[in-house]
Amino acid sequence: MRRGHVSQREVLWVLAWSLVAMILTSLPYALGWALSSPEVEFSGFVYNAVDCNSYVAKMFLGQRGAWLFHNVYTPEAHPGALIFLYHILLGKVAGLTGLSLVVTYHLARLVTIPLLFLAMYAFAAYFTPWVALRRLTLLLSAFAGGFGWLLMLLGQHHWLGSLPLDLILPEGFTFLVIYALPHLALARTLMLIAFLCTLHAFARGRARWAVLGGLASLGMGLIVPFYVLVFDVVLGNYLVALFIRRRKLPWAEVGLALPTALIPAPLVTYNTWLFSTQPVYREWAVQNAVRSPHPLHYVAGYALVGVLAIGGVVWVLRRHDERWLFPVAWVIVVPPLLYAPFNLQRRLIEGMQVPLALLASVGLARYVLPAFSRSRLVRLLTRNPRYTLSGLRRLAVTAVVLATVPTNVFLLAGNSLELLAHRESPLFHERAEIEANDWLRVHTAPEDIVFCAFQTGNYVPARAGNRVFLGHTPETINAGEKKRIVARFFSADPDAEWRMAILREYSIAYVLVGPRERALGNFQPDAAPYLRQVYDNGRYAIYRVEMSANGGK
Repeated sequence: MRRGHVSQREVLWVLAWSLVAMILTSLPYALGWALSSPEVEFSGFVYNAVDCNSYVAKMFLGQRGAWLFHNVYTPEAHPGALIFLYHILLGKVAGLTGLSLVVTYHLARLVTIPLLFLAMYAFAAYFTPWVALRRLTLLLSAFAGGFGWLLMLLGQHHWLGSLPLDLILPEGFTFLVIYALPHLALARTLMLIAFLCTLHAFARGRARWAVLGGLASLGMGLIVPFYVLVFDVVLGNYLVALFIRRRKLPWAEVGLALPTALIPAPLVTYNTWLFSTQPVYREWAVQNAVRSPHPLHYVAGYALVGVLAIGGVVWVLRRHDERWLFPVAWVIVVPPLLYAPFNLQRRLIEGMQVPLALLASVGLARYVLPAFSRSRLVRLLTRNPRYTLSGLRRLAVTAVVLATVPTNVFLLAGNSLELLAHRESPLFHERAEIEANDWLRVHTAPEDIVFCAFQTGNYVPARAGNRVFLGHTPETINAGEKKRIVARFFSADPDAEWRMAILREYSIAYVLVGPRERALGNFQPDAAPYLRQVYDNGRYAIYRVEMSANGGK
């Protein structure tokens, strides 16, 4: 097998493992739908349901005909923007097919799994002709986790101030991506394609490959704009590595790299302008902080694969093949990025698991397995005709792969147990809440703002399509202050003037009162002259805000 060529048999092998991944990651969702009943309905999400509701809310925009994004989780006025195009287009697909938004979301998740697996395998195939190394790279890229499972079992849920990264960082662990986040799966697929096209351009000296790389980078940026930064930094570091190796500037590669940087540049410029000058988007960017935890968390997340990758790096640096400098350049540049002055620090690790897995596979093949083969234990075992050296080597590789997957098993089992134990929001929604939201969807305008508690508000845009006062910590501007306002509003303390001032200031159209709102205090909306009940199902009541003369307008 030559480098870059992938046989039909290999494609079928990759698709088989894609099917395995599709089944495994769908088991908790299947359980959730099986547990639905006339009283409660499964939300469709088991992992990070709060964010997934926000993705469905963005799909709702597309389903209703929008092409521009509007933030439905905050009441402040703001212009539409050309962002979240993936979810808006997915909503249009739901509208054309008649499928529900949640079902469409999961179909997209399933479709992107084989695409990502093929891209990861093609990435490995570009560097090595060895099919065994390609396969091992794919398995480690797709399924490897760290020691998060051990930290959780030891009760170290917030060790050094953070949950284990292999449970919360999809950019760093592919399994989380294929489990719940199809937009990230497609963005990573396009990133790998962009890199492969650019490397082909370098190897063949053909600009059209560089243009294709730039277009793939543009598509990636339309899904996750700051991934373009990751792409550019990694590619730039590879050019630096070529400069160091050759001891002269790689002018040909620099020239071919220009299209890959220039084609998505207008998109990057637009997003920079949007999130730095437009008030609502600027505040959203400021409060959407995803900082890196203590460095030991990265050690815990990548300990086993990282140690193996050290051997791969050593092997690469001893060779004169410039192609192999690329995965090393990618892995080496990421640690400084993780602590760069950027609000989304830890997300800059995007995609690194793929070159890390490739280098780990090389380290395992070049150093660990030969040492294992020469060990006294193996020599003793192979004296018995029942044991062959090749069989023991396969067993060793299998053991390495299995040692990296317990966190994924822990996650799937934990989510499934949670479904069985807690048939409540956000995993499930009671029928009364669904009916109240369905009334809002039919009887109100999408731009009408609904005032309610945080958890209620997180679901309203995904089910009813309305804007809300509060419902998503990063997307709700000044979410902390708004939580305090909601808590005070539903308590018995403030007077009518204060409540009316809040409703006026934020142009609230409806107040939704359910169990969560009543738990905040003893406010009696039926006694408020500025609220008129328009819906009540015994558990949830909806009030239209009417600032008439006697209401104090």
